[in-house]
Amino acid sequence: MGTNFYLMTSDRQKRDKWFDEYECELTDTPEWGYEVHIAKTSCGWKPLFEAHKRIRSVRDIKAAISDGFRVVDEYGTFYNLDEFVDRVVKFNAENQDAISHQCYDGCRYANDHFLDTEGYEFAQYSFS
Repeated sequence: MGTNFYLMTSDRQKRDKWFDEYECELTDTPEWGYEVHIAKTSCGWKPLFEAHKRIRSVRDIKAAISDGFRVVDEYGTFYNLDEFVDRVVKFNAENQDAISHQCYDGCRYANDHFLDTEGYEFAQYSFS
């Protein structure tokens, strides 16, 4: 079982600054706004971040949070920047046996993932 994390804002201009319209979902849970899937943590795995056109690193995620985006998990819990780092960025950091998404199953998914400059794993999907 894993936990999904989202960047969220109700400010359309801020959304447009960081994301294209098709990258966001309009939601009213846990409150009204635009949300973008940004990360997932799962027991035994390294955290997996999701790349977007303007989000290509954990540093970019931190910049978006500093610019006013909020982080919320799938259960409606909000995280400030420090809480996000502790809960997601550092997830399984002490576990040397944590599974890499890049190297799983003979590295057959390596083309779908990349490492940012700090070594964090990102899923990469094609962008229109």
